Amino acid sequence: MGSTTNTVRSFDVGRYEEDSLANRSGGSLNTEKITVLAGVSYLVATIIGFTFIPTQHGIFILWPPDAVLLAFLLLIPRRLWWVIMVAAVLPTHLFIQLHYKIPFTTAMEWFISNTGEALLGAYLISRMCDVAELFTEIRAFKRFLLVGVLGVPVIASLIDAGLVSTTELDHGHWLTWTTRLFPNMLAQLIIIPMIVTWCLEGKSWIGEVNLKRCVEGAALLTCLVSLTIGAIPFGISYTSEFQLVFLALPVLLWATLRFGVGGVSTCLLIISVIVCWAATNRQGSFPLSSLADVIHVQVYLCLLSLPVLFLGVLLAQHSRTQASLRESKACLIDSQEQERRRIARELHDGIGQSLALLQLELAGLETECSPETKTRIQSIGKQVIEVSGVAREISHGLHPSHLEYVGLRGALKELCRIFGRDMSLNIDFSQSMIPDPLAPEVSLSVYRVTQEALHNVSKYSHARNVGVRLQLVGNALVLEVQDDGIGFVINHQRSSGIGISNMQERIEAVGGRMSIKSAQLQGTKITASVPLKRVLRRCA
Repeated sequence: MGSTTNTVRSFDVGRYEEDSLANRSGGSLNTEKITVLAGVSYLVATIIGFTFIPTQHGIFILWPPDAVLLAFLLLIPRRLWWVIMVAAVLPTHLFIQLHYKIPFTTAMEWFISNTGEALLGAYLISRMCDVAELFTEIRAFKRFLLVGVLGVPVIASLIDAGLVSTTELDHGHWLTWTTRLFPNMLAQLIIIPMIVTWCLEGKSWIGEVNLKRCVEGAALLTCLVSLTIGAIPFGISYTSEFQLVFLALPVLLWATLRFGVGGVSTCLLIISVIVCWAATNRQGSFPLSSLADVIHVQVYLCLLSLPVLFLGVLLAQHSRTQASLRESKACLIDSQEQERRRIARELHDGIGQSLALLQLELAGLETECSPETKTRIQSIGKQVIEVSGVAREISHGLHPSHLEYVGLRGALKELCRIFGRDMSLNIDFSQSMIPDPLAPEVSLSVYRVTQEALHNVSKYSHARNVGVRLQLVGNALVLEVQDDGIGFVINHQRSSGIGISNMQERIEAVGGRMSIKSAQLQGTKITASVPLKRVLRRCA
């Protein structure tokens, strides 16, 4: 490779091969940084694996290196896999294995089995599903469990057991297979979701960090660590770790609901490290007096992880579906506005100009006709003027072009004036602290919501007075339309018409929210708010 800072083409649906960690993380990482990160992560993971070896058994409780390597392979194109393997994993593996006095032959055999498992898993997973959907779609997550957590570790552990059987570390083929299988399965289940989700979505999460989010995260970690460490000293029976499940589960559900798969997988790793440390040091609920006890710890951590990960993926899938629906609605609304704009232009430029020419022709005929005919032509001219005015009003109603010239404040003021005049309503419009200019899509959505709300007031409410207020409240642009009419039953109104649904969809399309308060004979108040970051998104 001549240069290792090439930019890989951006993600294409169904095409894993051309995607890269650098592109998915916003271009902040190049190949050298990925290689260094993979090497450091593999080193730390190997140290953690060797740390959690009960001295009385000499077997691993958790073996993270394979999972770390597999996760990084999933995040880079296949043509760069050899860079990770040769430049990062091999020297790191040999250094740490020889440091722990593992024979060179055994270390190389473990390198083959570890990297073979990661390569096979990454290849199969990337062929079967889109990596970007791995922890956001239930179908892809099931395939990950089937291949990455179950299938590949079973095959790799069989091969590993065969390799180790030729060394002095052999404890019997099936015993060796068992002691390799469960640590790998546990690590794949916990570590891969954490690395993949953080690398793919970490930058967007960091961009949304605020004080409230930081306080919540600190409180979550404090509760998690306190419950896990606090439960360790109590009891040594086999039921104690399952009591710990019920202690940790509410906090994990909290992490899942508020921080998604990335947050809950991080919490699961923290719990696993604490529990493995306690088991290695014979603390609390995990007396490792036999191999069955070690497997018991691993099964406990898997049982703790699976439900919350499934829930996290299900919530992520639901969020993606909702985002897709919102995007579809926004596209439909945009298409509707484009069609309205076209029709309005045809009315204004086509029919409007034709009527203006007709009016000129009629004016020219007045000088050539008898007085009686002249009177009729003048009458027709007046009708043409009226039709022209109606066409102009329809054109402005279909597409409020004055939004582009006078802005949202001026357009709403004029809208309130016209509605008040035509519908005999006393409309009080007020505005304060409104930034200018606003994003065009936000201005149009707020204008349409106001238009629909005033239309409903004039048609259904029998109100005499209406208040329209546009203001900044906190970090949001807020529109309030309140009348003193007869009110309505909200649920019934929503089920009987589409006006409120249209308003709701328009506000949601620009990332806002809408609420309605109404009661019979007590009037109605409609409140729509749009976050300020969306309001100013396209401002210069």
